[in-house]
Amino acid sequence: MIRRKLLIFFVCLIPLFPYVVSCSVATSTGKPPANSSPAVIQSVPLKPKQVQTQIREATGREASELQKTTVIEPPAKEAPRPAAVPAPSPNPKPDRALLRLEGEIKRLAAMAGGTVGVSALHIESGQLFSFHGGVRFPMASAYKIPIAVQLLRRVDQGEIRLNSIVTLTSHDIHPGSGKLIKTFKKKEANYSVRELLELMLLVSDNSASDAILKLAGGPEAVTRAMKDLGIEDITVSRSTLNMLADWRGISKLPAPEAFCLEKYNRLRDTVPADALEKAQNRFYTDLRDTATPDAMTSLLAMIYDGTVLQPETTSVLLKIMERCQTGNSRIKGLMPPGMTVANKTGTIGPGMVNDVAILTLPEGAGHVALTIFIKISNRSVARQELAMAQMARYLYDYYFFQSEDLFGAAANDTCSASDPPCSR
Repeated sequence: MIRRKLLIFFVCLIPLFPYVVSCSVATSTGKPPANSSPAVIQSVPLKPKQVQTQIREATGREASELQKTTVIEPPAKEAPRPAAVPAPSPNPKPDRALLRLEGEIKRLAAMAGGTVGVSALHIESGQLFSFHGGVRFPMASAYKIPIAVQLLRRVDQGEIRLNSIVTLTSHDIHPGSGKLIKTFKKKEANYSVRELLELMLLVSDNSASDAILKLAGGPEAVTRAMKDLGIEDITVSRSTLNMLADWRGISKLPAPEAFCLEKYNRLRDTVPADALEKAQNRFYTDLRDTATPDAMTSLLAMIYDGTVLQPETTSVLLKIMERCQTGNSRIKGLMPPGMTVANKTGTIGPGMVNDVAILTLPEGAGHVALTIFIKISNRSVARQELAMAQMARYLYDYYFFQSEDLFGAAANDTCSASDPPCSR
């Protein structure tokens, strides 16, 4: 029996094929929903332009491989080899850097509390690292990325122009984060679509976000756009106003034409404590406005490689994200000075802390699409942010310092000396 367990243990550690290392794990605090996929840490070679399909298949493929390890077949008798050909090592060394990375992500997930999801994809080589990557998390304001994508798709199609003017009234000023809630003093004011897009992404303005969501065609149009891109696990269902109302236990909001912040605040303040607690517990299991880390990472990678938008609108989106003013203590917190990070944060209450980003590695080492979601945590926001910053830095170090060994083979498959982007 001991020998059988040792064999299973080593099967878990030994690479199943080149560049694949996997092991079933779980965080020490908080459990994913029962119907979610098991937590898996893996490094899987993916081909560019096939990001979402292969990420979605990765967890299932790894689970299948893990199931195979529960049955240990006697080794087949090996055919005689010519004397000049040495037999391969029966115990190839595991990827020590990856094993250390796995251990640190698990340690930091316990430090963050709750349930933590991490998904990191080196875009150029397709190397994926996923921890609870198939578990659904509330996106909070990170859902403004798919909203921005759908709006810019409409710009690409000629249905909307970024310089078009939108008129907002006091009824359009919604609670939560942002600038307009503090500066809007008139009965109405005019903004360009681009101004609203920047407010939504730079300072996570909820009023601007809800205006952009309308221009994008509404929540259903955003979700449908994700599915059109092959991304099944991103769902946009509500405006930020309705999302916050559900979180606060407000069962009925005033009609849009009668809405104002004073009415919202009165409704919020009259919710009993027990009703508020029930509403927030429901929120954690509500599948509306949720995504898996792997799905969000897929979207980021597809934005970067130009599969989602035209070159001009891709540039618009990335340059705005590079100037994001929120989340300086999250993914960006421990990055080297001067490094380019294009990100978008999301937060609801103290127990949901998110950040998603595209990292530009130095010295031509490529780009990493990174998603870190935390939910149901009872730790302080500062502690969750510190754990997130340390996870991001470990992933940065892993991809940057291992890049030559990990990604050289992938580059050789697709690059030649005459291809400047590959040979630089």
